[in-house]
Order: sequence, then structure tokens, then C-alpha cells
Amino acid sequence: MNTENNTSKSRAIYINFADNESLQFIPTSNYRDITAKQVVKIMTSKKLTIRTSSMTEKGHVNFNLGNGSAMFGHINFFDNDLVDESSDDDKNTVIAELRTLLKSALVAMVSMKLTADEVNASIDAM
Repeated sequence: MNTENNTSKSRAIYINFADNESLQFIPTSNYRDITAKQVVKIMTSKKLTIRTSSMTEKGHVNFNLGNGSAMFGHINFFDNDLVDESSDDDKNTVIAELRTLLKSALVAMVSMKLTADEVNASIDAM
């Protein structure tokens, strides 16, 4: 098995806001090579669609991010009291809170692991 160029199908990207608020963005496999600048562009876009996902086994409702035709990824760890049976009004209120937070994202707030190519380039530069 050739593992030289394998990359994770998705990688956790953290957005660290003020007051110790931190979210995890998991891009879909199509967007696994996304940059911090692109993450911020998605988060702050007026065209961003946010939908709730089903409750996880840990009892959390997370969020799917897209633009109507493409799914960019998922937001985890946004503190909320939603459950699968929450009303649309409750979901929309939480989504509005999340949207407000995401609009404040800056590139300096994005923390992500290096891609395989970035790791290789840094080692090759030695």
C-alpha cells in the first residue's frame, strides 16, 4: 500500500473566537485542501446556508454548511440546546446566533493542521 501521498479525507479545522469560544469545522472530502482564507470566506459569505444535522450519539446537534448547491462541511461544538425534535423557530434562532458568530471570523482565528504537501515542502526545505 502506497502511503507516501495519502491525506486524510477530512481534517479538523478550529476557529478560535474571543472569550474562549471555539468551533470545529470539518470540510467535506471535496474541500479537504481548503486554506484558512477560504474557510473565512465561507464563514462570512452572505450566500452561506446553514442547516442543522441530526443529533449525535453524544446528544449534540451540529450544523451543515453549504451554498445551496454544494456542501462545504460541518460545524461541531457550537453550544446549543437543540434536539432532533426542536421547533423550526428554535433551530432558526440558534442558526442566526451561529451565523452572527461566523461572520466575525478572521484568518488569524483559524487553526489547522498542515496538508501532506505542506509537511513534505517543509521537510524538503531542510
